[in-house]
Amino acid sequence: MQNQGNLSLAAFDWWQLHRLLLFALVTMAIWVLGAVSIGFNTWTGQMPVLWLPNAFVIAALIQTDRKDFAGLVLAHATGVFLGNAVWGTAFWLSIGFVLVNAAEVGIAAYVMRRLLVIDRPHETEQSYLAFALLATLPDVLLTASAGGLLIEQAYGVPFWTAYASWIVGDSISLIGFVPLFLLVRRNGLPAHTLIKRRQVLAALALLGFTFLILQAAAVSGSDVEVFHVVVPFLAISALVMGPTGTIIASGLLAPVIAASSRLTGQAIYDPGLENDGLKALAFGVLWFSAVIPSNLISVMVERLRIAEQTQRDISTMKTKFMSTISHEIRTPMNAIHGMFELFHRSAQSEKQTSWAKAGLSASSIMQVQVTQLLQMARLEENVVVTAKIEVDLAETVAMWKTAAQATLLAHDKNVGVTTAVAKEAPEKPVLDLARVNQIMINLLSNAAKFSTGGTITIGADVVGDDLRLWVADQGIGLRKGDQKKVFGRYWRSERLTANHGPSTGLGLSISQDIATQIGGTLRVESTYGEGSTFTLSLPLVTI
Repeated sequence: MQNQGNLSLAAFDWWQLHRLLLFALVTMAIWVLGAVSIGFNTWTGQMPVLWLPNAFVIAALIQTDRKDFAGLVLAHATGVFLGNAVWGTAFWLSIGFVLVNAAEVGIAAYVMRRLLVIDRPHETEQSYLAFALLATLPDVLLTASAGGLLIEQAYGVPFWTAYASWIVGDSISLIGFVPLFLLVRRNGLPAHTLIKRRQVLAALALLGFTFLILQAAAVSGSDVEVFHVVVPFLAISALVMGPTGTIIASGLLAPVIAASSRLTGQAIYDPGLENDGLKALAFGVLWFSAVIPSNLISVMVERLRIAEQTQRDISTMKTKFMSTISHEIRTPMNAIHGMFELFHRSAQSEKQTSWAKAGLSASSIMQVQVTQLLQMARLEENVVVTAKIEVDLAETVAMWKTAAQATLLAHDKNVGVTTAVAKEAPEKPVLDLARVNQIMINLLSNAAKFSTGGTITIGADVVGDDLRLWVADQGIGLRKGDQKKVFGRYWRSERLTANHGPSTGLGLSISQDIATQIGGTLRVESTYGEGSTFTLSLPLVTI
């Protein structure tokens, strides 16, 4: 029992030591962030654009366990007090700043965590707008009144000037840096992947470029305004770098502008305005009008990128699945087809023959559908290899005619088949015969399937620099609306399927994909009730 008590006490002591060390580290971090912020604002000599402690603690409160709230709040208060003390702020004024900043942190964290339930501002457009306009701005507008009163009493600065400067400075810091600290806390350093590293480096490069432009404009006496640089800079960051780069750019933009202004001696706001309060608001309007839209754009662009990548992944998985399943089905399907053929040959009665024919028909349809699925999978994986050879056009067209006649005979259809090879058509064009055969046999199969009379014509001619191979039928034709959909994957007309049997809706889609891969096009012309003409156009090549 005593050993258990000692172990328990040791564990307790270790846990307490761990919490004390964590408290000390957080306090030191907030103290350093506060001192750096005050030092930077003092150095620039203009309105405060940097206040990091509040953004750091808000991000921590949003993502930490509730049991650590008290420690974080105390660490924040201690760090803010020490940060002000480093720069000689009076004791009572430091206490006042501690209370105002604690209120700002507490309100923002409560609204984001409990009311809006936002821990990733850049997850959607709605979450970013809620973060910026509902969680941050109302909080700063409220607490800035207390901060303005403190500054007025301590330094004699007019309340309106202090209030406006506090609003703009804290809003810029919170909207700019809370997402950055959340990003770092959630993922570690943003450079955890190659893409993120590129976004970070691109953001830093654009910030440096912006700084150099502002410096060069000031040195040369150019009329280039900050607004002329900021808007295109953030637009580029939003479109190219994604949320990570835009978060970094938004956070560091105001300090970069302030540093450039300090070095050039030019104000970061309109110097023609009457007082510092209006000047601060003018800069705030500039910053918000550039930053908030750019962050919204980055969120929308990222969402579209994710949706596109997800669609590609789904398509790849679907293709692999269909390829695997089709291969697995093909072997037993061939065996079933073979068994029905044996059954048909050995049938000893008309009834058995009828059963065998029904089985052969069904298994043949399944074989065609499985073959089409495999073809589609190969096309999507880009594993189709083309091989062009010189072919005898007349013999090839005659072969297609024989194939069409055999298909019609198998379906007991009284439909004629003719050919129409133009005189200008080359005798021996260079074609990828295997791929062209796939397309033409599929077109002839459809023509035979949807024809109940008349004639199917197989033609070849030359138009411009293209060899055209076409199949015309006098079948039921297509409505105008269906002509736009007929090459779509898995598209099937309910009317056609109901009257002419089942279909996967892949044949014409596969044919069009093959035509594209071999450098051609496939199009349709049709009159409903009179027939259709499908034309394969290929670049004319001869030897």
